[in-house]
Amino acid sequence: MWRPDYPVSGFLYAHLSFYRIGGHIYPFPFETSKQVETYARELSMEKLSRAARFAIYGGDRSVIFWRGWLAGRPELSDWNNRVLGNFGDVEIAVFSAPEALTGSAKRQAEPPVLP
Repeated sequence: MWRPDYPVSGFLYAHLSFYRIGGHIYPFPFETSKQVETYARELSMEKLSRAARFAIYGGDRSVIFWRGWLAGRPELSDWNNRVLGNFGDVEIAVFSAPEALTGSAKRQAEPPVLP
């Protein structure tokens, strides 16, 4: 069963050990639930909204869902987001803070990544 502290080295995210990504990884399960959305809401307010940018990658349906869900969050509503493309069964979407905010001292230097 998935939980927010599910190890990135575990079965669900084993590919991350081989395909290294810069930034902090916040793992998500394949399907949403009330627990997952509570986790995502807290993550969005406490971490993602303080970054200059972050990416979501994973299966196309998951990325489509989380891209829409995060774009609808008040703290991210003025952010730019775009899909980088579909890479086989993997899709990547990138969120970028508004330019007026990217130079702010509150922005993190290391982008978070949501697989």
